[in-house]
Amino acid sequence: MSFILGLVSAAVLMFLALVSAYQWGFALISLLWPRFRSHGSEGAAVKFLIMIPAHNEEVGLPDTLTSIAAVQYPRELLDVLVVADRCTDATNRVAREAGVICFERIRGEGVKGAAVAWGIQEASRNGLKFDALIILDADTRINPELLNAFSKGICQGHKVQQAFNYLSNPWETAFTRVIAVTSMLKNGLFYTGSMVGMHFPWVKIGSFQSLFSWRESAFTSILMQ
Repeated sequence: MSFILGLVSAAVLMFLALVSAYQWGFALISLLWPRFRSHGSEGAAVKFLIMIPAHNEEVGLPDTLTSIAAVQYPRELLDVLVVADRCTDATNRVAREAGVICFERIRGEGVKGAAVAWGIQEASRNGLKFDALIILDADTRINPELLNAFSKGICQGHKVQQAFNYLSNPWETAFTRVIAVTSMLKNGLFYTGSMVGMHFPWVKIGSFQSLFSWRESAFTSILMQ
């Protein structure tokens, strides 16, 4: 019995080691891979649409919208859209009271990717205009300079960008400390390559047509630029 348990433990450890090696491999490649540089204008006006998929987020959403309201960016170049996804609470009321656009999704597949794809489709149908789309979690606090940083990156030619994603309570528990360390590794190494993951916020520039070509299932996995 102990021999079998030993084999199982060895197999699990081998699997975890391979997963770790896989991610560290991408991190090392990202350090060595040549970075794209452009000498384009950094002063061009970029119109952003921030989309927030939210399922029963009436508690956390107000702080997120407050942080968006504090961004240092021209208000005429920013629209905020909350996709209230099959909510049974007051998420839609919170969004509208904050003065942002809110689309209510009543039915459909219960995954975030489906809500995002539906939101893009509805935004297009309602004629919302934008240069770049930012997907933001409903419990995220953003830096006031986020849009300026994204705008600068877009003007330099970066069509897809991943923001630095970190915890607001890194020292609260042992678990949050571990997550904080892995977040630093991912932000500093892994995401400096050509990959974007479901760690918000991130931005995609382009038309609604090109955005909607990202199928719903694509939003549940890592996307390649």
